[in-house]
Amino acid sequence: MFHLCLNFDIRSEIGSDETIRELLLMIHNRDVSNPNNLSHIYAGKCLAVLASEPEVRQLLLEAGGVDVFSEWLIDARTEHRKLDAEVAGLCLYAMSLNESAAQRMKKGTLESLLSVFDVSSSGNRSSSSSP
Repeated sequence: MFHLCLNFDIRSEIGSDETIRELLLMIHNRDVSNPNNLSHIYAGKCLAVLASEPEVRQLLLEAGGVDVFSEWLIDARTEHRKLDAEVAGLCLYAMSLNESAAQRMKKGTLESLLSVFDVSSSGNRSSSSSP
């Protein structure tokens, strides 16, 4: 009689320290000269979702995630790459749920994050004068 046991935790592999570091490295080493290379976008989306887990946020913090995401956001805003800015912003937002990470974010990074989502520092949305 053959007995198959499928009792394992998939999250342990996906959210492992090694996987998180590899995804961060994909973002850090992003190649924006090739518009068809979206690996850093996919890596960022994965990390934004994984960061919903407090343990993963802590691993990201320890691996330098705040610095990687902050640099990515600032570069994307400077180079007018909207998709990059939005994904980097989502990653930083997810990281901001960790108090230590939120304290580590620089004021300029927070201002860039607000501008990605079109939110002013005063909490009002900017509006145009057109009807």
